[in-house]
Amino acid sequence: MNFINSRKSDIENHSQRYLWGSIALFILGFSFLVLKKYYYFGYNISDLAIFNQTFFNTLHGQWFDNTVGLNNYFSDHFSPILFLLLPFYAIKQSAETLLVLQVVITALCAWPIFLIAKKYSANNVFAYVISLLWLINPLVHRQLMYEFHVFHLMVFLFFWSFYFYQQKKFFWFTIFSFLVLFTREDAAFLFFGLALLSALEKRSKKWALSIFFGSLVYLFIAIFSIRFFSTTASYKYLSYYDWLGGDSFQSIILNWLGHPIAVLGHILTLQHLFLSLAFLLPFLFLPLFSKKYLLISLFPYLQLLMTSGGFNGVHFYSHYLMLLLPGVYLAYIFGAWHIIQNKDKNKKVLFIHENKLLFKSIFIFSVLYFLFFVSPIMSVLT
Repeated sequence: MNFINSRKSDIENHSQRYLWGSIALFILGFSFLVLKKYYYFGYNISDLAIFNQTFFNTLHGQWFDNTVGLNNYFSDHFSPILFLLLPFYAIKQSAETLLVLQVVITALCAWPIFLIAKKYSANNVFAYVISLLWLINPLVHRQLMYEFHVFHLMVFLFFWSFYFYQQKKFFWFTIFSFLVLFTREDAAFLFFGLALLSALEKRSKKWALSIFFGSLVYLFIAIFSIRFFSTTASYKYLSYYDWLGGDSFQSIILNWLGHPIAVLGHILTLQHLFLSLAFLLPFLFLPLFSKKYLLISLFPYLQLLMTSGGFNGVHFYSHYLMLLLPGVYLAYIFGAWHIIQNKDKNKKVLFIHENKLLFKSIFIFSVLYFLFFVSPIMSVLT
Protein backbone atom coordinates (compact mmCIF):
# COMPACT_ATOMS: atom_id res chain seq x y z
CA MET A 1 0.00 0.00 0.00
CA ASN A 2 2.86 2.37 0.84
CA PHE A 3 4.45 1.51 -2.52
CA ILE A 4 1.21 2.34 -4.38
CA ASN A 5 0.80 5.61 -2.49
CA SER A 6 4.40 6.59 -3.19
CA ARG A 7 3.90 5.84 -6.92
CA LYS A 8 0.77 7.98 -6.98
CA SER A 9 2.62 10.80 -5.27
CA ASP A 10 5.52 10.51 -7.69
CA ILE A 11 3.21 10.55 -10.72
CA GLU A 12 1.31 13.51 -9.28
CA ASN A 13 4.54 15.48 -8.98
CA HIS A 14 6.22 14.26 -12.17
CA SER A 15 3.32 13.38 -14.49
CA GLN A 16 4.93 15.03 -17.51
CA ARG A 17 8.07 12.96 -17.03
CA TYR A 18 6.02 9.76 -16.86
CA LEU A 19 4.00 10.78 -19.91
CA TRP A 20 6.99 11.45 -22.13
CA GLY A 21 8.80 8.38 -20.83
CA SER A 22 5.81 6.23 -21.80
CA ILE A 23 5.59 7.90 -25.22
CA ALA A 24 9.31 7.26 -25.80
CA LEU A 25 8.97 3.58 -24.84
CA PHE A 26 5.97 3.22 -27.15
CA ILE A 27 7.89 4.75 -30.06
CA LEU A 28 10.92 2.51 -29.49
CA GLY A 29 8.85 -0.65 -29.02
CA PHE A 30 6.47 -0.19 -31.92
CA SER A 31 9.15 1.10 -34.28
CA PHE A 32 10.88 -2.23 -33.70
CA LEU A 33 7.61 -4.13 -34.30
CA VAL A 34 6.57 -2.37 -37.52
CA LEU A 35 10.08 -2.66 -38.97
CA LYS A 36 10.24 -6.34 -38.01
CA LYS A 37 6.91 -6.91 -39.72
CA TYR A 38 8.15 -4.99 -42.77
CA TYR A 39 11.44 -6.89 -43.07
CA TYR A 40 9.56 -10.20 -42.77
CA PHE A 41 7.21 -9.15 -45.62
CA GLY A 42 4.21 -8.83 -43.32
CA TYR A 43 2.70 -5.88 -45.18
CA ASN A 44 0.86 -7.61 -47.99
CA ILE A 45 -1.87 -5.08 -48.82
CA SER A 46 -1.19 -2.31 -51.35
CA ASP A 47 -1.79 0.68 -49.03
CA LEU A 48 1.80 1.07 -47.84
CA ALA A 49 3.02 0.78 -51.44
CA ILE A 50 0.53 3.44 -52.59
CA PHE A 51 1.74 5.97 -50.04
CA ASN A 52 5.41 5.14 -50.51
CA GLN A 53 5.20 5.60 -54.27
CA THR A 54 3.07 8.74 -53.92
CA PHE A 55 5.61 10.42 -51.62
CA PHE A 56 8.57 9.28 -53.73
CA ASN A 57 7.07 10.50 -57.01
CA THR A 58 6.10 13.85 -55.48
CA LEU A 59 9.62 14.48 -54.23
CA HIS A 60 10.92 13.73 -57.74
CA GLY A 61 8.63 16.12 -59.58
CA GLN A 62 5.69 13.84 -60.40
CA TRP A 63 3.17 15.38 -58.04
CA PHE A 64 1.18 12.66 -56.24
CA ASP A 65 1.41 10.35 -59.25
CA ASN A 66 0.65 6.75 -58.48
CA THR A 67 0.53 3.59 -60.58
CA VAL A 68 -0.80 1.20 -57.90
CA GLY A 69 -4.36 1.24 -59.19
CA LEU A 70 -4.46 5.05 -59.29
CA ASN A 71 -3.58 7.83 -61.67
CA ASN A 72 -3.07 10.37 -58.90
CA TYR A 73 -3.51 9.89 -55.16
CA PHE A 74 -5.91 12.84 -55.05
CA SER A 75 -8.27 10.86 -57.30
CA ASP A 76 -8.63 8.44 -54.37
CA HIS A 77 -8.71 10.75 -51.34
CA PHE A 78 -8.30 14.49 -50.89
CA SER A 79 -5.38 14.78 -48.45
CA PRO A 80 -3.53 18.11 -48.72
CA ILE A 81 -1.92 17.28 -45.34
CA LEU A 82 0.50 15.06 -47.28
CA PHE A 83 2.44 18.22 -48.14
CA LEU A 84 3.32 18.61 -44.44
CA LEU A 85 4.60 15.03 -44.27
CA LEU A 86 6.90 15.33 -47.28
CA PRO A 87 9.85 16.87 -45.35
CA PHE A 88 9.87 13.88 -42.98
CA TYR A 89 9.77 11.43 -45.87
CA ALA A 90 12.57 13.34 -47.60
CA ILE A 91 14.96 12.51 -44.75
CA LYS A 92 14.94 8.86 -45.83
CA GLN A 93 12.81 8.04 -48.84
CA SER A 94 11.48 4.62 -47.92
CA ALA A 95 8.46 2.76 -46.58
CA GLU A 96 10.27 2.35 -43.25
CA THR A 97 10.13 6.12 -42.76
CA LEU A 98 6.35 6.12 -43.18
CA LEU A 99 5.90 3.25 -40.74
CA VAL A 100 8.04 4.86 -38.04
CA LEU A 101 6.40 8.24 -38.65
CA GLN A 102 3.00 6.63 -38.09
CA VAL A 103 4.25 5.16 -34.80
CA VAL A 104 5.46 8.58 -33.64
CA ILE A 105 2.15 10.26 -34.54
CA THR A 106 0.12 7.56 -32.78
CA ALA A 107 2.29 7.82 -29.66
CA LEU A 108 1.97 11.60 -29.59
CA CYS A 109 -1.82 11.28 -29.37
CA ALA A 110 -1.20 10.58 -25.67
CA TRP A 111 -0.06 14.21 -25.26
CA PRO A 112 -3.37 15.99 -26.08
CA ILE A 113 -5.24 13.17 -24.32
CA PHE A 114 -3.23 13.94 -21.17
CA LEU A 115 -4.02 17.66 -21.46
CA ILE A 116 -7.74 17.06 -22.09
CA ALA A 117 -8.00 14.73 -19.10
CA LYS A 118 -5.98 17.06 -16.88
CA LYS A 119 -8.15 20.05 -17.82
CA TYR A 120 -11.32 18.08 -17.09
CA SER A 121 -10.24 16.35 -13.89
CA ALA A 122 -7.49 18.60 -12.46
CA ASN A 123 -5.83 15.32 -11.50
CA ASN A 124 -2.35 14.50 -12.83
CA VAL A 125 -2.53 10.82 -11.90
CA PHE A 126 -5.82 10.30 -13.75
CA ALA A 127 -4.55 12.26 -16.76
CA TYR A 128 -1.41 10.12 -16.97
CA VAL A 129 -3.25 6.81 -16.51
CA ILE A 130 -5.82 7.63 -19.21
CA SER A 131 -3.03 8.64 -21.63
CA LEU A 132 -1.18 5.41 -20.79
CA LEU A 133 -4.34 3.43 -21.53
CA TRP A 134 -4.30 4.92 -25.04
CA LEU A 135 -0.76 3.64 -25.53
CA ILE A 136 -1.66 0.09 -24.44
CA ASN A 137 -5.07 -0.08 -26.12
CA PRO A 138 -5.25 -3.16 -28.40
CA LEU A 139 -7.50 -1.42 -30.94
CA VAL A 140 -4.90 1.34 -31.32
CA HIS A 141 -2.23 -1.33 -31.82
CA ARG A 142 -4.27 -3.11 -34.48
CA GLN A 143 -4.80 0.08 -36.46
CA LEU A 144 -1.12 0.98 -36.09
CA MET A 145 0.14 -2.37 -37.36
CA TYR A 146 -2.03 -2.22 -40.49
CA GLU A 147 -0.12 -0.64 -43.37
CA PHE A 148 0.16 3.21 -43.45
CA HIS A 149 -2.70 5.72 -43.43
CA VAL A 150 -3.32 9.36 -42.60
CA PHE A 151 -6.07 8.40 -40.14
CA HIS A 152 -3.51 8.41 -37.33
CA LEU A 153 -2.57 11.99 -38.10
CA MET A 154 -6.29 12.85 -38.34
CA VAL A 155 -6.88 11.50 -34.82
CA PHE A 156 -3.82 13.28 -33.41
CA LEU A 157 -4.92 16.61 -34.85
CA PHE A 158 -8.54 16.06 -33.82
CA PHE A 159 -7.53 15.57 -30.19
CA TRP A 160 -5.77 18.93 -30.36
CA SER A 161 -8.80 20.47 -32.01
CA PHE A 162 -11.00 19.16 -29.20
CA TYR A 163 -8.52 20.41 -26.59
CA PHE A 164 -8.94 23.96 -27.92
CA TYR A 165 -12.71 23.40 -28.17
CA GLN A 166 -12.58 22.44 -24.47
CA GLN A 167 -10.54 25.58 -23.73
CA LYS A 168 -12.96 27.70 -25.82
CA LYS A 169 -10.07 29.07 -27.86
CA PHE A 170 -11.88 29.53 -31.15
CA PHE A 171 -8.90 30.70 -33.22
CA TRP A 172 -6.69 27.69 -32.41
CA PHE A 173 -9.67 25.39 -32.65
CA THR A 174 -10.30 26.64 -36.19
CA ILE A 175 -6.64 26.21 -37.20
CA PHE A 176 -6.49 22.61 -35.99
CA SER A 177 -9.93 21.84 -37.39
CA PHE A 178 -8.76 22.77 -40.87
CA LEU A 179 -5.67 20.61 -40.40
CA VAL A 180 -7.94 17.71 -39.46
CA LEU A 181 -10.09 18.28 -42.55
CA PHE A 182 -6.98 18.39 -44.73
CA THR A 183 -6.17 14.78 -43.80
CA ARG A 184 -9.09 13.20 -45.68
CA GLU A 185 -12.49 14.18 -46.99
CA ASP A 186 -14.33 11.96 -44.47
CA ALA A 187 -12.78 13.82 -41.53
CA ALA A 188 -15.77 16.13 -41.96
CA PHE A 189 -17.99 13.48 -40.35
CA LEU A 190 -16.19 13.93 -37.02
CA PHE A 191 -17.12 17.60 -37.02
CA PHE A 192 -20.78 16.96 -37.84
CA GLY A 193 -20.94 15.13 -34.52
CA LEU A 194 -18.97 17.83 -32.75
CA ALA A 195 -21.45 20.42 -34.07
CA LEU A 196 -24.26 18.44 -32.43
CA LEU A 197 -22.26 18.25 -29.21
CA SER A 198 -21.65 22.01 -29.18
CA ALA A 199 -25.38 22.61 -29.63
CA LEU A 200 -26.15 20.15 -26.82
CA GLU A 201 -23.65 21.94 -24.57
CA LYS A 202 -25.35 25.24 -25.47
CA ARG A 203 -22.27 26.86 -26.92
CA SER A 204 -22.83 30.08 -28.82
CA LYS A 205 -24.17 29.73 -32.37
CA LYS A 206 -20.73 30.68 -33.65
CA TRP A 207 -19.43 27.28 -32.57
CA ALA A 208 -22.20 24.99 -33.81
CA LEU A 209 -22.88 26.77 -37.10
CA SER A 210 -19.25 27.34 -38.06
CA ILE A 211 -18.35 23.72 -37.25
CA PHE A 212 -21.26 22.25 -39.20
CA PHE A 213 -21.30 24.49 -42.27
CA GLY A 214 -17.52 24.77 -42.44
CA SER A 215 -17.21 20.97 -42.52
CA LEU A 216 -20.08 20.58 -44.98
CA VAL A 217 -18.62 23.10 -47.43
CA TYR A 218 -15.20 21.51 -47.12
CA LEU A 219 -16.66 18.05 -47.79
CA PHE A 220 -18.20 19.23 -51.07
CA ILE A 221 -14.96 20.98 -52.08
CA ALA A 222 -13.00 17.80 -51.30
CA ILE A 223 -15.36 15.59 -53.32
CA PHE A 224 -15.24 18.04 -56.22
CA SER A 225 -11.42 17.97 -56.10
CA ILE A 226 -11.35 14.17 -56.13
CA ARG A 227 -13.62 14.15 -59.17
CA PHE A 228 -11.34 16.69 -60.84
CA PHE A 229 -8.29 14.44 -60.44
CA SER A 230 -10.18 11.22 -61.26
CA THR A 231 -9.89 9.90 -64.81
CA THR A 232 -13.59 8.98 -64.65
CA ALA A 233 -14.66 12.28 -63.05
CA SER A 234 -16.31 10.37 -60.22
CA TYR A 235 -15.99 9.59 -56.52
CA LYS A 236 -15.52 5.82 -56.57
CA TYR A 237 -16.45 5.21 -52.91
CA LEU A 238 -20.09 6.04 -53.65
CA SER A 239 -20.32 2.45 -54.90
CA TYR A 240 -20.15 1.32 -51.25
CA TYR A 241 -23.53 2.97 -50.67
CA ASP A 242 -25.47 2.11 -53.82
CA TRP A 243 -27.05 -1.08 -52.45
CA LEU A 244 -30.50 0.50 -52.89
CA GLY A 245 -29.61 1.79 -56.33
CA GLY A 246 -28.29 5.13 -57.50
CA ASP A 247 -24.89 6.36 -58.56
CA SER A 248 -24.76 9.90 -57.13
CA PHE A 249 -25.14 11.54 -53.73
CA GLN A 250 -28.58 12.80 -54.63
CA SER A 251 -29.96 9.53 -55.99
CA ILE A 252 -28.51 7.44 -53.16
CA ILE A 253 -29.96 9.71 -50.45
CA LEU A 254 -33.35 9.84 -52.24
CA ASN A 255 -33.41 6.03 -52.46
CA TRP A 256 -32.60 5.74 -48.76
CA LEU A 257 -35.38 8.20 -47.89
CA GLY A 258 -37.77 6.32 -50.15
CA HIS A 259 -37.05 2.96 -48.50
CA PRO A 260 -36.82 3.66 -44.74
CA ILE A 261 -37.74 0.06 -43.76
CA ALA A 262 -34.93 -1.35 -45.89
CA VAL A 263 -32.48 1.16 -44.42
CA LEU A 264 -33.51 0.31 -40.84
CA GLY A 265 -33.29 -3.39 -41.66
CA HIS A 266 -29.78 -2.84 -42.98
CA ILE A 267 -28.67 -0.97 -39.83
CA LEU A 268 -30.49 -2.83 -37.05
CA THR A 269 -28.86 -6.25 -37.23
CA LEU A 270 -27.41 -8.66 -34.68
CA GLN A 271 -24.05 -8.38 -36.43
CA HIS A 272 -23.96 -4.63 -35.88
CA LEU A 273 -25.04 -4.99 -32.26
CA PHE A 274 -22.48 -7.71 -31.52
CA LEU A 275 -19.58 -5.90 -33.20
CA SER A 276 -20.50 -2.57 -31.58
CA LEU A 277 -20.41 -4.24 -28.16
CA ALA A 278 -17.12 -5.92 -29.10
CA PHE A 279 -15.70 -2.53 -30.03
CA LEU A 280 -16.66 -1.06 -26.64
CA LEU A 281 -15.47 -4.10 -24.68
CA PRO A 282 -11.78 -3.05 -24.45
CA PHE A 283 -13.06 0.19 -22.91
CA LEU A 284 -15.19 -1.86 -20.46
CA PHE A 285 -18.22 0.11 -21.72
CA LEU A 286 -17.10 3.17 -19.74
CA PRO A 287 -17.86 5.51 -22.70
CA LEU A 288 -21.55 4.79 -22.06
CA PHE A 289 -21.28 6.75 -18.80
CA SER A 290 -20.62 9.90 -20.84
CA LYS A 291 -22.73 9.22 -23.92
CA LYS A 292 -22.94 12.76 -25.29
CA TYR A 293 -19.31 12.60 -26.42
CA LEU A 294 -20.13 9.55 -28.50
CA LEU A 295 -21.91 12.01 -30.82
CA ILE A 296 -18.46 12.79 -32.24
CA SER A 297 -18.26 9.22 -33.54
CA LEU A 298 -21.92 9.02 -34.60
CA PHE A 299 -21.51 10.05 -38.25
CA PRO A 300 -18.31 8.04 -38.86
CA TYR A 301 -20.18 5.09 -37.32
CA LEU A 302 -23.12 5.65 -39.68
CA GLN A 303 -20.63 5.98 -42.51
CA LEU A 304 -19.53 2.38 -41.84
CA LEU A 305 -23.02 1.06 -41.06
CA MET A 306 -24.46 2.34 -44.32
CA THR A 307 -21.95 0.61 -46.59
CA SER A 308 -23.12 -2.48 -48.46
CA GLY A 309 -21.25 -4.75 -46.06
CA GLY A 310 -22.14 -2.71 -43.00
CA PHE A 311 -19.99 -2.58 -39.87
CA ASN A 312 -18.11 -5.86 -40.04
CA GLY A 313 -15.13 -7.79 -38.72
CA VAL A 314 -12.82 -6.46 -41.44
CA HIS A 315 -12.92 -3.05 -39.78
CA PHE A 316 -11.24 -4.50 -36.67
CA TYR A 317 -8.23 -5.56 -38.72
CA SER A 318 -7.90 -2.52 -40.95
CA HIS A 319 -7.65 1.23 -40.44
CA TYR A 320 -11.31 2.25 -40.39
CA LEU A 321 -11.79 2.06 -36.62
CA MET A 322 -9.52 5.10 -36.32
CA LEU A 323 -12.52 7.15 -37.49
CA LEU A 324 -14.47 5.97 -34.44
CA LEU A 325 -11.73 6.24 -31.83
CA PRO A 326 -11.76 10.04 -31.17
CA GLY A 327 -15.33 10.22 -29.92
CA VAL A 328 -15.20 6.88 -28.14
CA TYR A 329 -11.93 7.71 -26.40
CA LEU A 330 -13.14 11.13 -25.29
CA ALA A 331 -16.28 9.49 -23.87
CA TYR A 332 -13.95 6.98 -22.20
CA ILE A 333 -12.02 9.80 -20.50
CA PHE A 334 -15.10 11.60 -19.24
CA GLY A 335 -16.96 8.39 -18.41
CA ALA A 336 -14.08 7.08 -16.31
CA TRP A 337 -13.80 10.35 -14.39
CA HIS A 338 -17.57 10.43 -13.94
CA ILE A 339 -17.36 7.06 -12.19
CA ILE A 340 -14.42 8.13 -10.03
CA GLN A 341 -16.20 11.29 -8.91
CA ASN A 342 -19.78 9.95 -8.76
CA LYS A 343 -21.18 13.46 -8.33
CA ASP A 344 -24.72 12.69 -9.44
CA LYS A 345 -25.12 9.56 -7.26
CA ASN A 346 -26.03 7.33 -10.19
CA LYS A 347 -27.20 3.90 -8.93
CA LYS A 348 -24.92 2.00 -11.28
CA VAL A 349 -21.95 4.12 -10.26
CA LEU A 350 -22.81 3.71 -6.59
CA PHE A 351 -22.80 -0.06 -7.08
CA ILE A 352 -19.31 0.19 -8.59
CA HIS A 353 -18.13 2.30 -5.65
CA GLU A 354 -19.55 -0.16 -3.16
CA ASN A 355 -17.60 -2.96 -4.85
CA LYS A 356 -14.54 -0.89 -5.68
CA LEU A 357 -11.93 -3.61 -5.11
CA LEU A 358 -13.78 -6.09 -7.32
CA PHE A 359 -14.16 -3.63 -10.18
CA LYS A 360 -10.54 -2.46 -9.90
CA SER A 361 -9.46 -6.11 -10.20
CA ILE A 362 -11.73 -6.66 -13.22
CA PHE A 363 -10.41 -3.48 -14.84
CA ILE A 364 -6.74 -4.37 -14.36
CA PHE A 365 -7.30 -7.96 -15.48
CA SER A 366 -9.19 -6.80 -18.58
CA VAL A 367 -6.53 -4.27 -19.57
CA LEU A 368 -3.81 -6.92 -19.28
CA TYR A 369 -5.91 -9.55 -21.07
CA PHE A 370 -6.64 -7.29 -24.04
CA LEU A 371 -3.02 -6.14 -24.16
CA PHE A 372 -1.59 -9.66 -24.36
CA PHE A 373 -4.31 -11.57 -26.20
CA VAL A 374 -6.08 -9.04 -28.45
CA SER A 375 -3.24 -6.70 -29.37
CA PRO A 376 -1.18 -7.94 -32.35
CA ILE A 377 2.08 -7.44 -30.41
CA MET A 378 2.62 -11.11 -29.58
CA SER A 379 1.87 -12.33 -33.11
CA VAL A 380 4.49 -9.98 -34.56
CA LEU A 381 7.07 -10.90 -31.92
CA THR A 382 6.66 -14.59 -32.65
